[in-house]
Amino acid sequence: MKSDSLVKSLTVTVIISFATLSLVWLSFLNEKEKSAVQAQKLLANVQIIVDELNRSFGKLNALEPAECDDSLLVAMRKSVFDSKFIRDIGYLEGHDLLCTTGLGRLDTPFFDNRPPDFKSGFGLEYWSSVKLVLFDQAYDGIVVRRNKFNAVLNPKDINDIIPINYNWEIVLRVEDSYKVLESSDGASGHIHDQFELHNWQSTLAKECSNDKEICVLASSKSKVNLFGSPLYLFLFSIIAGQLSFLAIKGVNYYYRRKSSNKYRVAKGLDNKAFSCAYQTIVGMKSEDIVGVELLARFEDSIGILTPDVFIPEIQNQGRSWEFTEFLVTQAVQELKDKFGEAALPKSFKLNINAYPCDISAGKMSVLQWKRALNINYVVEVIESEALEDVPAAQTIQNLKAEGALIAIDDFGTGYSNLSSLKQIQADILKIDKSFVKDLDEGAIRSALIPQIIEIARSEHLKIVAEGVETQEQHKKLAAMGVDFGQGWYYSKPVSIELLSLKRTDDL
Repeated sequence: MKSDSLVKSLTVTVIISFATLSLVWLSFLNEKEKSAVQAQKLLANVQIIVDELNRSFGKLNALEPAECDDSLLVAMRKSVFDSKFIRDIGYLEGHDLLCTTGLGRLDTPFFDNRPPDFKSGFGLEYWSSVKLVLFDQAYDGIVVRRNKFNAVLNPKDINDIIPINYNWEIVLRVEDSYKVLESSDGASGHIHDQFELHNWQSTLAKECSNDKEICVLASSKSKVNLFGSPLYLFLFSIIAGQLSFLAIKGVNYYYRRKSSNKYRVAKGLDNKAFSCAYQTIVGMKSEDIVGVELLARFEDSIGILTPDVFIPEIQNQGRSWEFTEFLVTQAVQELKDKFGEAALPKSFKLNINAYPCDISAGKMSVLQWKRALNINYVVEVIESEALEDVPAAQTIQNLKAEGALIAIDDFGTGYSNLSSLKQIQADILKIDKSFVKDLDEGAIRSALIPQIIEIARSEHLKIVAEGVETQEQHKKLAAMGVDFGQGWYYSKPVSIELLSLKRTDDL
């Protein structure tokens, strides 16, 4: 019996050893394939950057400006907001920088006659690793110039394109050689030395544009040793076998926990266990409460599930409209029972968060709630590609025909640009709280708020600032011309029992 047990153990060990060797080889092939995928992804984004630069420089230089006036600054700022990677644009006369989108017109022109690090075949001049200071914040940037305009790129935006476990470089053709424009931390020169390496052990991948003017290199930081000691591999195999058991238990625990959340959300929807919370929206000048945003809360016998957990889970279960319809219907009834339609101001607004998939599917409508409580309904949407299809556009038109207002939520955090604002035909723009958070510190991100306001005004949109937490933020935003505020400074989200539509003395 002991012999049989030993044979079984040895058999298992041999199987694990063979499996480990196979996994090592597959891991190497997988890393090489992943590097190629990341290189393709990086090249695609670099080509987007070049297209944005050419488009912006082409439009701005075509204006043939003689000076930096207000109309030129507006055109420059629209170019920044219409770009994914361009962070700032400046106007120059010779070597004198006269104005930028971030600082406006400079009282004293900034003189800089440093020659570019290199020029590309696209007619663009590049300065890499330029020390820039904006609003007392220092950072390294890439400066690109054509004719009278330059643009600033933040290397961090490029670094965020691919995971941190990859080294990467962007190289440009300069005459008969390639020069490194930008690279991940600690990678510069190292993988470029392998540019012409054709070694079957290397995980380096390179991708070049069709004209070979731009190439990107990507290499996994993972080290795959195909020629390690057999004893090491053997011992590693035994350890791997032991750890596999623990790993399987860990994975099972993870999926049990994940399934538990799935079950809790499904049960909560079945039992209509979600409750309403309301956060007031306040006029910045009058400080009157003009409406509330409807939020959802969930708690069961196990505990609380936060919105960042149950909101995506509801969509994954395909029950987003069922959830929205129930929550808004409950909110309408609660508001009607507590205040009555006559007691609510005629301009009172109830802000509803809509799933993009329900907009695209044509499910979103406010008529049933308007019949029950005749107030203003604001449908908040987060910009996404899903909202730019034909069915979504038709749903938005239908909502507006029903008297609903459309608000763009979390503006400035991702898929936000001027063209999508026009296409969605929004009425209200909500500035994301991440911009407001940095307002007290004078950070670069908060300096974009006046530009967002300018864009909103050009499109005749009302503006709501989210995440207002201090009186100082309230005063600064009011001075900038923001119409409404929302945040803990005015009120935390509360239940209908605690909701008051009267202004408090400490506001």
